[in-house]
Amino acid sequence: MGRRVKAKPARTSPDFEVLDVANTVLGGGFLSRLNLNLREQKGWSYGAKAELGSAPLIGELGIGSAVQTDKTADAMREIDREIRELGTSRPPSPQEITVAKNAMLLGLSSSLQSPTGAYALYYDAYRFNFAADYWNKYVPTIQALTPEAIGQAASRLYRSNELTWFVVGDLSKIEAGVRKLNLGEVMVYNSDGTRSR
Repeated sequence: MGRRVKAKPARTSPDFEVLDVANTVLGGGFLSRLNLNLREQKGWSYGAKAELGSAPLIGELGIGSAVQTDKTADAMREIDREIRELGTSRPPSPQEITVAKNAMLLGLSSSLQSPTGAYALYYDAYRFNFAADYWNKYVPTIQALTPEAIGQAASRLYRSNELTWFVVGDLSKIEAGVRKLNLGEVMVYNSDGTRSR
């Protein structure tokens, strides 16, 4: 299928950590909502994920999955629903938040087991001009985030009408279904990047 993207706060934003927890609930691991829906429940995909891209001045929220061609529109509908519900009617549950926090914090300790992983942490500290004690405070910062704060972050980050879909596939098989979703203007591009309609 493709990716759905929007600009989001930069890595240096004071909201980044709380947004990262909300995003982990949505698509940051095997037990995330997107993966459980598209892979485990529906069987349409080998996996689905959501990522917060890091940059000093602006970031990117990317949500993506490779799905069965005949399930492209259905998968898009499910992704759109999961995004809307996470920010409104079905905020992250305490259990989902615990799973997300554990995944993030265990991932941090795992990254310190290799020189490359340790280098990446130091490089991020330099690249984003973190305070000298940023990584020392990271674990207690994540642990202290409340379900209310994470739910509020989800409602700020996930606004369905602010995202742009990039869908790649056999146009003859997916175009009609994608258009019926009415998720916004549909533009078709050729493989060389030129717009065909």
